[in-house]
Amino acid sequence: MHASEREFLLAWRILIDNALERNAAKSAAASPANKEVIVPRRQSIDIEF
Repeated sequence: MHASEREFLLAWRILIDNALERNAAKSAAASPANKEVIVPRRQSIDIEF
C-alpha cells in the first residue's frame, strides 16, 4: 500500500470517527431528560499498513 493510500484511508477514518462522535453528542443533547445516556459503542476500523 502506498503512502497516499494510507493517508487517504486514515483521513476517512478520522472523518467517520468525528461524524460518529457528533451524532452521539446530538443524540445526548436531544434527550436531556435521560440521566443515563447510552452512547453507541464505536466499532474499531483496523487499517493494516
